[in-house]
Amino acid sequence: MSNLLRKMFLLAVTAVVVSAFAAQDPAQAQKEIYKGSNWDKFKDAFHNPAEGVSMAFDVRLRSIYGWNVYNASTRRKEGQLDFQRYRMRWGTRLDLTEDISLSSRLTWEFRTWDEPYNKPQSTDFNEILFDELALNFKNFLGADATAAFGRQQIILGEGWLVLDGTPLDGSRTIFFDAARVTLNTSEKSTLDMIFIDQRAREEAWLKPINHRPYMHDYVTEQDEYGAILYYTNKEFEDTRFDGYFMYKNDNPVNSFSERQIPPAWSKKGEIFTFGGVYDRKLNDNWSFRAEGAFQTGDKEDQDLRAWGTKDRLTYSFNDERKTQAHLIYEYLSGDDPDSTGRTEQFDPLWGEWPQWSEYYVYSYATETMIGETTNLHRGAAGLDFDLCKKARAKLAYHLLWADQNSTPGVGHISNSGNFRGQLATCWIMYEIQKNLKGHLLAEYFQPGSYYNPDSRGHGCFLRFNIEYTF
Repeated sequence: MSNLLRKMFLLAVTAVVVSAFAAQDPAQAQKEIYKGSNWDKFKDAFHNPAEGVSMAFDVRLRSIYGWNVYNASTRRKEGQLDFQRYRMRWGTRLDLTEDISLSSRLTWEFRTWDEPYNKPQSTDFNEILFDELALNFKNFLGADATAAFGRQQIILGEGWLVLDGTPLDGSRTIFFDAARVTLNTSEKSTLDMIFIDQRAREEAWLKPINHRPYMHDYVTEQDEYGAILYYTNKEFEDTRFDGYFMYKNDNPVNSFSERQIPPAWSKKGEIFTFGGVYDRKLNDNWSFRAEGAFQTGDKEDQDLRAWGTKDRLTYSFNDERKTQAHLIYEYLSGDDPDSTGRTEQFDPLWGEWPQWSEYYVYSYATETMIGETTNLHRGAAGLDFDLCKKARAKLAYHLLWADQNSTPGVGHISNSGNFRGQLATCWIMYEIQKNLKGHLLAEYFQPGSYYNPDSRGHGCFLRFNIEYTF
């Protein structure tokens, strides 16, 4: 498929969707589709094909463009992205008994590339893999508890430290190979007990259909083993307390292909993390959330002593546009270059995903790895509001500093200076109808003194996304 045809395809999809739904009420549009057809019967038959069996299906189309996404060079065209992503997922659930079920989901994603030049210009339809295959229990062992064993999604809190078990395949999947038991300790409190066995090679537990080892052989940087205790308490009105302990054991993989990722991304470590969350609605307008964590252990044969926090103050205007203003501060400690035998660099654990910027995660490619955000002071101001009944905007402005200039003069890092730069982000999200939604994301970055003078070119990131859930 040529570059022109790919872009024409995306434009055609957009035009059809917008013309079909934008000019009329979504509910009415849905009725028009159903009128005189067996669409409802088909949907019911698909969602519930037999007693105790349920199914779901979704499609996601993305077009992505980025400029200067790796080192913001001022000297030449560098770090350009221009590609499309096509993802389909088919999920099923089989109820074995009233309390036991088997859930699975197959995921298929392929990409078409315009830039960078070293990416294949012909379409490879890639592989199909299970991103979920788990045995689920209610009333586990006769207790007021649920359990899941196998491949599953795990998101704790806002995903600051636990969300993505497969960071190397982007957002294609985020699964964990894990065992999880959630005990209801009271009516408004729970205790999660989790064991994780996450292998670097994607076929370690379940080999994908039409496996493509040269494309997605590794889904995380190293073999990872973990144990988590996560307590959540909502006993107090308008208040939530979380407390957690997380253990992560990283074991480097020595067979990485340079074509896939740099071997330096695979590190040895044993990390003990202690942390907590305080989330409170102060009154009808004000709310506050603070999360902090301390880390100890060792990483790359150095003692680890690191700290991190992420705090947010929100003011809700309670108007018809549901306007909210935010002030955010995030701190992730960096390694002090003057300390010996010790590292102070905070490890984001299983939080290596674009939490506040799709653009800036790429800048860490030569510092740590793509998405391994650390060594950071971030101050941000944001404003969220409805543009209309079906559209919402999220605007934010970020000021970024490095906590330490840990590697002065290495790569695109300057010999002195800690100011990473300024970042502006804009999300426009639109619900076309109940099962169809889209968004447009735009980001702009202006580097600061933390980077070499020839690595201070401005950068941008644009993404168009549309999703249909059947």
